[in-house]
Amino acid sequence: MGIAWHTFQQYHNRKNIGSTKIRVTNLLKYWPEAHLYQYGEKPDVMIFQKVYRTGDTFRSAAYTLPGEMGVPTILDICDADWLGIGAVTKSCYITETAQMVDAVVTSTEALAEFIRQLTDKPVVCIPDRFVIEEFPPIKQHTGKLKKVVWFGYHHNAEVLRYAIPTIERLKLDLTIISDQDPRLPLEYTYKGWDNKTAYQIIQSHDAAILPKGSRPQDRFKSNNRPVQAILCGLPVATDSDELEALSDASERSKIVLPLWQEYRRDYNVRRSVYQYDDLIYGILQNENRKCQ
Repeated sequence: MGIAWHTFQQYHNRKNIGSTKIRVTNLLKYWPEAHLYQYGEKPDVMIFQKVYRTGDTFRSAAYTLPGEMGVPTILDICDADWLGIGAVTKSCYITETAQMVDAVVTSTEALAEFIRQLTDKPVVCIPDRFVIEEFPPIKQHTGKLKKVVWFGYHHNAEVLRYAIPTIERLKLDLTIISDQDPRLPLEYTYKGWDNKTAYQIIQSHDAAILPKGSRPQDRFKSNNRPVQAILCGLPVATDSDELEALSDASERSKIVLPLWQEYRRDYNVRRSVYQYDDLIYGILQNENRKCQ
């Protein structure tokens, strides 16, 4: 059976998209039946990753979209792309898209609950998961809290503004790892994100500081950054109280170790492949019943 992924990265002709790596590339390493879509092919099952029906009629005519394949189709989403002000938002017909596929997969249960209001099709939460072998061995914490790290897309770094007073009061060294420098009004070290070195750089710090956002779309956000931090052996602070509680190395180690063991089991990307296999099997069984 051939399963083809048409990704956000392909559709928008972009490179190094984090969601495509997490939602697709990671899975393909352990999913021999699946591959990246090639224009013109007709696979047995089609999965669209953040590719929607659109109001742009020219783009609709030039690209393969949900509802046009004539095969069982799944929409995989990890962001509330219909919220906000970006270009994707302006051309995202989420209700129409959800109604034209056989199932929707989301990265969070909050997102799944919202999509269930738009369609009677199956909506399944498959969390962001990772290739565990890509992470370094667990970090051994020593000394007082000194170096903290934030990582993510630069347009999400605004949340760090709320943490500036605490970072400055505790005299912490902050590193930001991102696709570009967010140019925040505090002293920090900027490093560009590189898939080959990011986890080693993250692990060279004492803790990750990942404040929660307050934008409408933030309640749907995946927990993939806290998970990655824990898998690198770093505790995660979302506010000043949590950050101050990480002062001692013994406390940091006590917090991280049980979570590190749990996350290596629960966030292994092989689990996502198993979930997808179950979902596709159910869709194909339903299709067979319709044909009888």
